[in-house]
Amino acid sequence: LQYVVGYPYGCVEQTTSRLLPMYLLRKNAALLDTAVPKGTQIDSYIQAGIARLFSMQTTAGGLSFWPGHNRPYPYGSVYAFHFLTLVKNGREYPLPEENFEALHQYVRNIAMNAGGASEADYYVRAYALYVLTLGGDLDAIQQIQRFDNVELPTHGRYLLAAALTTATQDKERVKLYL
Repeated sequence: LQYVVGYPYGCVEQTTSRLLPMYLLRKNAALLDTAVPKGTQIDSYIQAGIARLFSMQTTAGGLSFWPGHNRPYPYGSVYAFHFLTLVKNGREYPLPEENFEALHQYVRNIAMNAGGASEADYYVRAYALYVLTLGGDLDAIQQIQRFDNVELPTHGRYLLAAALTTATQDKERVKLYL
């Protein structure tokens, strides 16, 4: 935890990279007992990090690279939304509902977008579908079929296989993606 708390800088990716392991450590008590020194205020760190993420929100609903910037960063927004979806599912920390919903819609727009055919574009869209599925967005799971005949990077296919595994019992489609 000492390395995570002291993680440098504070852009959207680094803030999320600090928060996600903190949250997972906190959720896994067996790890927490040995990994976190007594007196550590992990809840305060997580709540401050959540506030920092939302301080990067743009009028489009996505998160910018740094607070004060006005252009959303698609990958950083999906990555932060991944963390925030886990937090929302865990129901341990309050999230500003309006801000969360705006970010949800931004990530949904990324997932449903048909533009951009680079590996990076496909990966971000696959990641967005995976995270939306974690949040229970059933429309997202239906969108996976759009990728059935698309050449995806391996890590994008694995994310879609994980989404299918999470939301369906369709072992054949999961195998298709694996």
